[in-house]
Amino acid sequence: MLYQVTWLGVRIGTPNAAGTVGAWVRDAGLKGRFLACWQSEFGVLNQVLVLQGYEDAAALAEDRERIAQSDERYGIGDGLQSIATASCRPMDLFGPLQPGEVGPIFEVRSYVLRAGALPEMMERWGRVLPGRMAYSKPLIVMHTMDGTGPRLIHIWPYASIEERERIRSEAAKAGVWPVKGAPGSLLSQQSEIFVPGPVSPIR
Repeated sequence: MLYQVTWLGVRIGTPNAAGTVGAWVRDAGLKGRFLACWQSEFGVLNQVLVLQGYEDAAALAEDRERIAQSDERYGIGDGLQSIATASCRPMDLFGPLQPGEVGPIFEVRSYVLRAGALPEMMERWGRVLPGRMAYSKPLIVMHTMDGTGPRLIHIWPYASIEERERIRSEAAKAGVWPVKGAPGSLLSQQSEIFVPGPVSPIR
């Protein structure tokens, strides 16, 4: 299973952007499975994030080309200001994502890695992640297959901001998180909080 993550920059004041985008992705007849459409609450604002799942790279590439050539991309017209996409492969620990209520707070963390650091980073995560999952489970951990450099993207669902703070504090006190030695492999980090739009399958 492969995934495509799309970040849409939306013009301020665009009405019901996440609802419109989600409905467009759901009804556009794309090959990818529509998994999530969320809007940003903290971090970079006025963003909509779309997550789609694919059986193979050919289907993903076909959808990407079709969307790029569409004259009604995502259904919000001039409200669409920017698009960034990443094709991703998940860690082996994770099966295919399924729709369901697991949030409604989703933290999306993105780490840009030094060149060649991905194999070591994935090995470290593979050793440490089971201990961290005793406190809460990530929705998915995956690495990019394209773009300007290797990135690790991990998405964590929480019931509330307060739950996020409590769990992260408990895991840190127990010494199971964050991944030790990881900072030397990182060039930059970004964390954003999203909430589900009205038609998001994962919410």
